[in-house]
Amino acid sequence: MIRKLLLMLTPVLVLAAFSVMPAFAQAETKAYGTCAFGAPQELLHCPEGEKKFTAFANGTPVEVLTEKAFGSGDFVFSGERGGKFECTDLLNSGTVENVAGVGHSKETLTFHNCFMVVEAQKCKLNSPGAGRGVIAPPVTEEVTAEHTVKVSVSGVDIVLSGAPPSYCTPAGYSVGSLVGGRVVSGTQAAGSNVLVFSNAKGLEAGGLYFGGAGTISLSLETYTEEGKPVVIN
Repeated sequence: MIRKLLLMLTPVLVLAAFSVMPAFAQAETKAYGTCAFGAPQELLHCPEGEKKFTAFANGTPVEVLTEKAFGSGDFVFSGERGGKFECTDLLNSGTVENVAGVGHSKETLTFHNCFMVVEAQKCKLNSPGAGRGVIAPPVTEEVTAEHTVKVSVSGVDIVLSGAPPSYCTPAGYSVGSLVGGRVVSGTQAAGSNVLVFSNAKGLEAGGLYFGGAGTISLSLETYTEEGKPVVIN
């Protein structure tokens, strides 16, 4: 009787195993690509109505544009010593690439209208050579889990952009730096092109004013040159 019962259950167990395998595969996927209209049996992490996920070819960098997501707050670095600086906009170009099926990117995040507050007035800041109010740290990113993206920041000095106001001088005077090699983690839902940092820790600033570990909150969204959202799946 037991043998007969096992024989009866075998086809059911095999069917169940095959039905579970695609879901498992989806959970392990962490490549960059785009979504398009497709058959329902395709990966279901794409937005509703766009069922077909196409990963970028391995080893082929794809030019992309990253900007501050709609509704996101400003980039604010709050250091443990109480100092902070803020940037109200972000717009940059870079590349994303799948290496052995894992999403990578290499960009220079170009933050605009960056400032610190001195005596209730805003003093604009920049990284050397980036232009007034512009801080541009090179970064690399890697999708390390289905929803986790780790961002490694290269070191960059932060200096005063100069007057006005008159006391935001001299131009080029160093007020701190972003310490290179530090890593901060953000979350990006499968099928979404929005990378979210919510009170994320990991970045560090140098200098008397900003020095020490800090937190950031910001949401970024990435598109191909053709305007197609770049998602992970």
